Amino acid sequence: MGIFVVMPFSTAFSETLQLPDFGDSSSRTISKSEEVKLGKLIIRQLHREMNFIDDADITGYVSDLGYQLVSHLEEKNNQYQFFVVQNNTINAFALPGGFIVVHSGLITKTDSESEMAAVLAHEISHVSQNHIAQAMARSHVTGLMNIAGVLLAVIAGSQNPEIGQAALYSTIAAGAQDQLDYSRVNEKEADRVGIDLLYHSGYDPNSMSKFFNKLLQESRTFGMEVPEFLRTHPVTESRIADARNRAEQFKVNKIRATRLPYFLIKAKLKVLTGDMHYDMDFFRKQLSNAISIQQKAGARFGIALALQKEHHTIKAIDHMQQLLKEDPDRLEYLVTTADMHMEIGHNDAALTLYEKAIALNPKNVYAVRQYATALLSLHQNKQAISLLRNQIQSMTDDASPVFYHLLSRAYGANDDLINAYISNAQYYFLIGQAETAISQLETAKKLPKLTEFHRLRIDDRLKQYKAIALEESKIKDVK
Repeated sequence: MGIFVVMPFSTAFSETLQLPDFGDSSSRTISKSEEVKLGKLIIRQLHREMNFIDDADITGYVSDLGYQLVSHLEEKNNQYQFFVVQNNTINAFALPGGFIVVHSGLITKTDSESEMAAVLAHEISHVSQNHIAQAMARSHVTGLMNIAGVLLAVIAGSQNPEIGQAALYSTIAAGAQDQLDYSRVNEKEADRVGIDLLYHSGYDPNSMSKFFNKLLQESRTFGMEVPEFLRTHPVTESRIADARNRAEQFKVNKIRATRLPYFLIKAKLKVLTGDMHYDMDFFRKQLSNAISIQQKAGARFGIALALQKEHHTIKAIDHMQQLLKEDPDRLEYLVTTADMHMEIGHNDAALTLYEKAIALNPKNVYAVRQYATALLSLHQNKQAISLLRNQIQSMTDDASPVFYHLLSRAYGANDDLINAYISNAQYYFLIGQAETAISQLETAKKLPKLTEFHRLRIDDRLKQYKAIALEESKIKDVK
């Protein structure tokens, strides 16, 4: 008998689901490959349920921070991937296979990189401690598709808890109190291991208790209007005390300072998800009150992005030029300024900046994506194809759906319709639209000049996509 659980940040909200019996319940009840398969399937479906942020600068920062923490783990058996969804609520959760999803609101609510690291360390710890596999021994739900379906209902329930949790409780009603007690043990262990990870990674081990306390204070301030996350993910005084006591066991000589990218990403998310007029006032005030050089740069970056959002791109470039004068090799500045030049038709200036960014970091997903987009707009299709193919080869599919979409556009503009349809099929498959992916491949198969190589490639993918589409149809029945 086995089960599966989403491990959300900051609570005892871990719901258990069952898999078929894989052997002794005291050992792992699901293989790593099965965990990854389940995680990929859920991520594809979540693309249909949630607004994934495809800004490679934002996702790249969160991934970089996550990998810094992962590098200090003693166990090396898991692979990790990090995603950001546009949602102003405070939330994060871990999926099987090491997939970790962070809400944008959680990032903007933190006050330091150590607090952000504390959230990721907690979720990473759920994966590293095999909490998902352990939970699989305690459920009454059978079948991978049933697990995926109920889990997706739970995640959807973060927007409407009555719907998501009702679907879950009706499925696993037996042993609810036992499961709740078990999840609290896992949460406490994730806190403990996460604090250890913060310390060994150079971050403030007290940041976890500080962030817990912030959530608790907000819940008291909001009164009856407590956000859904805080109603369904209670932060207790006991949990804060446990986290504080654990952190006090470490002798901290030096805490890693909050890096500039943290302030830049927060500014970008503020503009992306906020009101532009409020953004401008917010960043101007932040600039005048900035204490550190990093805070000042983050505020100016926010002003530039807000100006661009209000279509005052020339003024925005003036602010970016000042930032580049202070830090001429900062990739975020180079690419953002290049984007602004492209917007107003300064193509040569834009290409020069993109090329410098690529020379500094040839595989940076943010630089490659923006450069490829610019090349396509300038009809430099062959160069875009080469750039995108090299980038895709260096990434996992799950992290790169947008690159397949760009590659499809590049092939289409270069009159290579067969590869355009194949690439677009992979894009749709990765964002959870297997039926559309199948349609794209079937169209490609009917095109003239189809080679035997292409036919075999298409047939192989059709077989894969149809198998997944059949599995996903079973998920819909569960949901």
